[in-house]
Amino acid sequence: MDNYANMYPELYNRVEPIVNDCINRHINELPAQTLPSNEKLDEMVNEIYDELVEELPELKEDIGERRNRTRSIGMLRRPFYGRGRLARDFIALLLLGSLFRRRRTPYYGYGYGPGFRY
Repeated sequence: MDNYANMYPELYNRVEPIVNDCINRHINELPAQTLPSNEKLDEMVNEIYDELVEELPELKEDIGERRNRTRSIGMLRRPFYGRGRLARDFIALLLLGSLFRRRRTPYYGYGYGPGFRY
């Protein structure tokens, strides 16, 4: 059987440990079974992004991408999503997914009660 862990993109393999470290640092500040506020989530995303930029400085370099854009009418109306914004969105998705997995309520069966047997 193939090793599915090797099929993830390189960016995921670099970001995922940083996301887990950030969650481990902030987990005690969050109440049990709740998600952080939008402000706290933005703070965590910014913290992860700053650590990632130290490791991958090319994430901040959007100059070449903006310069090579054509000047058509359609391109002027459309917003530009650079590497930094895409990286922040990717970090936010990984962060929320990890928080959802950690905060999942325990599964107790089909609701028959603790003494139900066949």
